[in-house]
Amino acid sequence: MVIITNGSVQANTSAYIGGALLRHSPLDQGLPLPHSLPQGKRLVRGAQFGTPRADRSQPSFSVSSHPTLPLYVSGGQGECVVWKFGESDCVSVHRNHQDTDSRYTRVAFGQGGSRFGALSGDRVSLWALSAEGMEPYYSFSPYWDGGTWDAGSASDLALLDIGSLCVVAGSSGVHAYDALSPARRPTMKLPWAQGCETVSLLPTGPYLLCGGRDGGLRLFDLRMGRVLKDLAGHDMAIKGMAVRGNGATFATGSLDGNLQLCRADKLDVVATWPEAHTKTSFLTQGGKSFGVTGLDVGAASGALFSCGGDGTVKCCWPGSL
Repeated sequence: MVIITNGSVQANTSAYIGGALLRHSPLDQGLPLPHSLPQGKRLVRGAQFGTPRADRSQPSFSVSSHPTLPLYVSGGQGECVVWKFGESDCVSVHRNHQDTDSRYTRVAFGQGGSRFGALSGDRVSLWALSAEGMEPYYSFSPYWDGGTWDAGSASDLALLDIGSLCVVAGSSGVHAYDALSPARRPTMKLPWAQGCETVSLLPTGPYLLCGGRDGGLRLFDLRMGRVLKDLAGHDMAIKGMAVRGNGATFATGSLDGNLQLCRADKLDVVATWPEAHTKTSFLTQGGKSFGVTGLDVGAASGALFSCGGDGTVKCCWPGSL
């Protein structure tokens, strides 16, 4: 395990900024960042990678890399900005007039990269990557049990290109929405009493990995609409989940501070890194949440990168697992 304490790491690894991996970054090619990223600092537009066309000196709250192109999208205050590595200016700026003051706490590209979605406190917005400056082509507020909306209860989203599905995780479980449907109501539901915290799609088919606030893991078949496997993975809420390579294995990180590597077909644990980050407890400073807060996988190296509430970024090499 390697602890990253500044903006530079070894070649063949990947940059981890704002809680998400930048797979096509200069670091993934063994090159230094334009500017170092001090420990514990978020990526601020205009500071590290250039100034957007509408510079409001706003910080970014989330970031996601494109699956194939050297692009990434950052979610800020009332806008999402698409960037290209090595360029001083942004590629495009995307806004939703219904969300002018909201923070986009989650952003995610679709599997094919032709679209991306963003999650604010009470709204999900979907944009086409080529539609600069336009309103989202699909926008909705997720509705949970009884048709009511509990503001701020949505925690993660994932986009499946087949069928134009958008999957949203939240306090009542997982709901799937069809972006081609005008109804803006869930077409599929996976109830979860304690709620779902994070979701990831497997590249091997329409299968969804779900990490619960109770620490449990579920493998969900989006085509059949049922749970295939269930695993009690962690003792506390799962805050990060990342699929490695072709989807044979995936990693999870929790507020308990542990990292795990699991097989997707059997949904069993094959490797564990205990106490990778400081565990969340009622004695933590100021009631802050420690443990693992973000997790992703280096595309070039296959290494696991984790962010912790203790202010550290760590890197683990699972080897041939």
